[in-house]
Amino acid sequence: MGGGEYDVFLGKGALLLCRLSGGGCDSSIPQPVSTTYSYVYGVLSFTVAAALVGMTSGFNFAVGSVAADPSVGTGDPAPDAGFWNYQLGAGPPRLVLRRLALIPRKPDAGKSLSVSMTLRRGDTGAPVTSGKVGCRGRIGGGGPIKGIGGFVESAAICLFKIPKTAERKTIRGAITVASEGAVLSRQFSAKIK
Repeated sequence: MGGGEYDVFLGKGALLLCRLSGGGCDSSIPQPVSTTYSYVYGVLSFTVAAALVGMTSGFNFAVGSVAADPSVGTGDPAPDAGFWNYQLGAGPPRLVLRRLALIPRKPDAGKSLSVSMTLRRGDTGAPVTSGKVGCRGRIGGGGPIKGIGGFVESAAICLFKIPKTAERKTIRGAITVASEGAVLSRQFSAKIK
């Protein structure tokens, strides 16, 4: 098929990727081990690493079948003319920290500490208002303390109950938000009164 940069051939249980050059097919390019294919119930699926063919955002493609026996016919291209276009997904959005706050800034022993993190999406600037919130904390040299996490309005919150015996120690930890496939984690610390 004219106008393409690569051809992919499937036949006799093998997939061959070749670069089109000078009107022919250069099959000397390394065949990546990451290239896989399947043909199930009349549907051909294959994957090729984007880095191998230099693709960054999308590509044009056409499909054709060629008869193994030339006396049967020449084949069947699709679409009948031109190419289809496929755009690669952008992946998860980048999460951007807007604000990290400890309430109160100097927590009291025997009371609660709330760690609040507000985020926005890096691509649209929209506030992040849902996702999974992970809370990790440790007081002084002691073992981990459990925090309860979730979203309240447009903020991710971790709530820690500080033991009465933690006076004059330091609480250290991290709040982590996982939303739409992206993850952002920030550490915090505070001296307990």
